[in-house]
Amino acid sequence: MTEDRERADTAERPPVVASRTSLDPPTSADEDPDQPVDERNQVDRSGHRPVPAWIAWVIVVALLVATGVLGAWLVVRDPGATTANDPAPGTSTEAGDGDQPGGEADEGGQADQGGQADQGGQADQGSDEPTSDGVEDGESTEGPVDVTGSATAQVPEEAPDSNDVTGEPVTFVAANLLDGDPATSWRMAGDATGSVLTFTFAEPVTIAGAGMVNGWAKTSVDDSGQEFDWYHGNRRVLAAEWMVEGQTFPQTLADTTEFQSIDIEPTQTTTVELRLVGVSPPGDGADGRDFTALSAVGFGGSQ
Repeated sequence: MTEDRERADTAERPPVVASRTSLDPPTSADEDPDQPVDERNQVDRSGHRPVPAWIAWVIVVALLVATGVLGAWLVVRDPGATTANDPAPGTSTEAGDGDQPGGEADEGGQADQGGQADQGGQADQGSDEPTSDGVEDGESTEGPVDVTGSATAQVPEEAPDSNDVTGEPVTFVAANLLDGDPATSWRMAGDATGSVLTFTFAEPVTIAGAGMVNGWAKTSVDDSGQEFDWYHGNRRVLAAEWMVEGQTFPQTLADTTEFQSIDIEPTQTTTVELRLVGVSPPGDGADGRDFTALSAVGFGGSQ
């Protein structure tokens, strides 16, 4: 009796909890137990879960990126496109971006070198530039040249050969006047005032100038160290006249061993004469000699 009573008595038994219906989806072991059941198990009427919000944001960002890439490609593909930093056609940029300060831009957008530009877009280089040979247009490049090499000399007399203080032989022939070496000399004994020297050219030349070194432009030092000044030791030419085809061109000479010349009215000739008008007295001392000397004679003109 007691067993039957215990089986039939339900007063002390816990209430029986009803099982989930088949409509409630099973929960996963990864689900947050704190999340409300209605949010975790919410199902639309079609039986599918709604798309999470973060997936929608990813799609929006992807569309924006694709739009930016497409726009950049269109700008690069169009060669005529300009940006806000590009200057308008025909305007100059700031210094340092390839402009040339000081010039005004022409209609083609290029600056000339002289400060003004033509309307053809080309830089004006200026019309006052010299020609390739450095001479302005219309100016002749011709001038007197040395024609001494085609001349020979005739003199009234020649001093005899001698030896220098160093023992070197020395000559005083007329050819020394035309060799271009001021250390060589023609000379004649005594005062040569009034003497005439004649220079003859192998072919007709136009003489435009003549000159000379008016003494023996040489110094020597002997074994003892004593110096000899042959320019002031011998007589020097102080005044002369150049005679060309009946014309006379006087020349006054200074006390210098440099070549001294004068201009002559251009005259064609084969002969030039040199008359010695005045000479100096002989020098004093160990290097004093009573000879009139000339180291060189030269002519300028054209063949």
